[in-house]
Amino acid sequence: MCLGPGQQLLVPPTERATKYAQWFKIVLGAQGVLLVAGLITTVDFSKAMWNLMGLVIGWCAIRNPDGFAFQQLFCYIFLFGIQFVTSIVDVSLWAGGNDKTVPPPGRTSTLEQWQRDMYHVILVIQPIVYAAGLRIAYVIYEELRTSFNEGNNVFDAGGAGGGGGGAAAAYGGGGMGRPQQQAPASTETGGFKPFSGKGFRLSCL
Repeated sequence: MCLGPGQQLLVPPTERATKYAQWFKIVLGAQGVLLVAGLITTVDFSKAMWNLMGLVIGWCAIRNPDGFAFQQLFCYIFLFGIQFVTSIVDVSLWAGGNDKTVPPPGRTSTLEQWQRDMYHVILVIQPIVYAAGLRIAYVIYEELRTSFNEGNNVFDAGGAGGGGGGAAAAYGGGGMGRPQQQAPASTETGGFKPFSGKGFRLSCL
């Protein structure tokens, strides 16, 4: 549904959705910065990978100006709704004295001070970026859903990855397009046809 194989439907964006998509690109750029910074600090690679996933899903959702992939926007909202909650938990734990940059007793940290400081900055900025991305993605999603329900055409993106060049098929709005049913195969056998060749009999004589 997000990036895997399957049908991705593109909905022509409204003027408001197109406007918010420009803001969404800024948020995706911020997630790209968080991705690079997270890889540099080497403290929490999982968050860096989540930022990479959000960057790819978000960009694939809005990269085609003729139609946005509202299914991928829904994936972004779902995944980063969870990540927003976990990032708030991380900030709360850090504020309570649970710092991931501080090694357990008896072990020596390999992190430089600037890496610790950068990680703490990322820790604070991440929930703000996630909240902005969720808000903007939700506005775009609602615009596309309203446009779809009003009967605007929906285009098949032709497989994984959302938008792409050329829509393969168009469906009327208000529901998912369904392929036309093919007529059932004929069950007639055409009647019995007797064997017309010559018969042979095996004999030991």
